[in-house]
Parts: sequence; C-alpha cells; structure tokens
Amino acid sequence: MRKVTIGKFFKSSVMGACILALFFVGSLFIIASGGGGDDGGSAAPAESASLSDIDADVAADVAMQAVNMAGPSAAMGGIDLNAVGTDNNTDSPMRSVIDQALALSRSASAQLQGKSAPFAVEPCLGGGTMDVPELTQQQIAQALLSGSLSVTADYDNCVEGTETMDGTMTIRMTGNLLALDFDNLTITTAYFQYQNSATSENITMTGYQMITDSMVFAGEELSSAVITITGDVAGLADGQTIDASFHQLAIQFQELTGGESISINGMINNNCIGGWATISTATDIFVPTGVNDCPTAGDISVTSGDDTVRAFVDQSDDLIDIHFNGSPAFVDLTCANIEGTCIN
Repeated sequence: MRKVTIGKFFKSSVMGACILALFFVGSLFIIASGGGGDDGGSAAPAESASLSDIDADVAADVAMQAVNMAGPSAAMGGIDLNAVGTDNNTDSPMRSVIDQALALSRSASAQLQGKSAPFAVEPCLGGGTMDVPELTQQQIAQALLSGSLSVTADYDNCVEGTETMDGTMTIRMTGNLLALDFDNLTITTAYFQYQNSATSENITMTGYQMITDSMVFAGEELSSAVITITGDVAGLADGQTIDASFHQLAIQFQELTGGESISINGMINNNCIGGWATISTATDIFVPTGVNDCPTAGDISVTSGDDTVRAFVDQSDDLIDIHFNGSPAFVDLTCANIEGTCIN
C-alpha cells in the first residue's frame, strides 16, 4: 500500500496502521524535541517556536514530518478489518499499529459473539510473545450493554516477519461491537516500540494517544477518518530522524479517485524550531497515486506567536512555495528540496 508521509510535507510516507496505528503512524507517525506527551484533554501548550524567513524551509519540513506521521496514519485506505497484522513490509509503522488494533478488535468482537477468537495468523512467529487476556463474562455483558470495550495487548519483542513490536497498547472501541461498526477507536500506550528491519524504521512512542473518529469503510477497508494524536514520537521513519511531540494534532484523510486528500490541524513541538507551534491546513493536501508522491495541491502553515511559515503548492507549476509572514522566502521547490532540512 502506498504510504503518505509527513516527513515529506507533501510526499507520502510513514507510520502505519496497526502498530503505529495503535497509537501512527500516526500515526504511525513524533515528538519532540521538546518534551513529553500529555493527556489529550490537558490545556494546549503555549506557542514557543522560533520562526524566521531564513529557516522557513526548516519549519516547512517540520510540517512535512507531521505529514509523515499523518501520512502514515492517513494512508489507512488499505487498512483491512480482517487484517491480522502487517503482511506488507513496506507499511508504515502507524499502519502496522492500526492493523494490529483492528485485528484485536475483531478478536474481541468474536468473543462477544461467543466464538473462539484466535488471530487468523498466529502472532510472534519470529519470536517473542503477545499477551491478550480473554474477556470475562462480566466484561462481555458490560460491553454488550454499553457498546464500549477496552482490550489491552502486551507485546514482548514480538516478531512478525521483518517487524518487531515491544510495549503495551490499550484499544478502546465504541459502537456496534458485534458488527465491527465503530464510532470511535482509541489507542493509548505509555511506551511502544516498532521496528522494521526491511525499511530500517525504528519508532518509539511514549505517552501516546490516538483517537480515530468519523470512520468510513469501503467494504472492509477504511477509506476516510479523523485521527487525533497526542504524545511523543522519536526514532527513524521513512529515512528521516523524528523527534517530536504532538498535542491534539487532528489528521483528516480521505481516499479519492487518483489519490488521497489530507488535512492537519493541531500543535507540534520539534527541536528544529525550538518549541511548540500550531499547524493548520487552509487547503487540503492532495497526494496523487503514482511513483511521484509529491502533492499536487495543498496549503499548510506553521504558526508561533506573530510569525507564520506557509508552504503551498503553486498550481501554475505544481512546485512548492514557502512564505514567511506573507512574503516569499523560498520558491519553486520540490518535496526533495524540503525534506531533510530539519535535522534533529
């Protein structure tokens, strides 16, 4: 499945579903420089980033990294309710996490229906363990009555193919649990690590929460949703070093004909910009399906105090322009020109 990345502001990319999903990506998939994660319900941190015209491309890359985390989690068009894990070694961490969460949800649904609920594929075939306690009769009765259920999975260096997962994740689902028709899917973890030897991705999430709402499925595949991320992410994803924190970063994605539409709104803290900043999308980012994953549309801004860095696709040439406080700072860039300017 094609990944839409955040690291590449408009390119496609990284954290994937199940595992990152767990949290995304993801997402998988970012934290920062500045500090640890916080409860999604806590007060928003004060904007403290230092933005300038000289380093406007760095702020744009931070936004792209946010899109990397988003991209991964946003690239959930291929997430399958029947997925048992990640059988695609190119999946982003966030996608891998989400697949895991959906597999656990499917298993829990089977238990609610009085069926045995083993994974379709035995987990941790490459070593390690994954422990998911069976539901008690009281938990089943409460879940059927309330339409809400929480499941906790403990991974101890669980190896599936080229992927290794370690840590604990809790998945809380609400809605029609028997039909796997969820109104909300929340993934939380105090610590979770995802590694993929095939892609050299190595992501650690701490104090991480991912809330997925407004889910729309095309058949059994998730085609659109709104994902809100709070917490810290650090490591290597999509070939880029990530060290960032997020506060209620809302990622909305939708699979469209010929590509994916993504919008991002919330707060990010990254060492490259020296503190917290607000990211907002004025025009949805559109990433076409194909070899070139650079967006063909989109307008995103990074704001701290009175300063704003705006990166947008110039429709006249499909290249990216970057403005600082309304004046051009960099023009006619490609995704490759921007990616990597933020080095943590």
